[in-house]
Amino acid sequence: MVTIASPQSNEAEQKKRKQTLERAKANHLSKQLQMRLQYAKLKVEHGWQRQNLNEVENLYFHHSQVRGLRP
Repeated sequence: MVTIASPQSNEAEQKKRKQTLERAKANHLSKQLQMRLQYAKLKVEHGWQRQNLNEVENLYFHHSQVRGLRP
């Protein structure tokens, strides 16, 4: 048996897919913004505003290693 979708069900399916895609894009953008805010906060908290991402990563790694060795 072959089922033929009505134009209304096809439109509803397309609308649902579009909403799902838009939600995924919004979630992705939200996560990117949260990460950038965390990065900015880390830079401000440690006075690293002038350093780029690679420098901040190295500073953070070194900082976390030194803190981890303390009793």
